[in-house]
Amino acid sequence: MTKDGKQMSDSWLTRKRFVDKVGRENADAIRQSIKQDNVEKWMIKVDENGSTSMVKLDTDANKLGKLTPF
Repeated sequence: MTKDGKQMSDSWLTRKRFVDKVGRENADAIRQSIKQDNVEKWMIKVDENGSTSMVKLDTDANKLGKLTPF
């Protein structure tokens, strides 16, 4: 959770701080892609041994399933 909402949620991706980091043009392109349902969000986890796993996130940045090793 951040001051602008849950990190990687659709609402977080449209906040001012995000716009300040990526720039207006990129933020607008990301917003448009979200509206067109062309964005997938994935959480990648690397543990202390260097093993990686991933899980897809929904619009509210909640996990859709369990972390899957890759």
